[in-house]
Amino acid sequence: MANKSHPVQYKLRMSEVMHQWLKAQAKENHRTLLAEINMHLEHARERIEKQSGTKKADDTVESNPSASTKI
Repeated sequence: MANKSHPVQYKLRMSEVMHQWLKAQAKENHRTLLAEINMHLEHARERIEKQSGTKKADDTVESNPSASTKI
């Protein structure tokens, strides 16, 4: 069983254009690049769940708060 207190590490490949866009968005929103990626993924997940009428896979664990902290 996965330990829910620690985030999963995952190497992510993306185009240079996407990387530069995300970096610019993160800077504009005063977030780290990781927090910006997580925010976009969470919004996409919420939109998909709303459209499909499904619940979150795990309602007890929200996103990693330290990953979304603005600096």
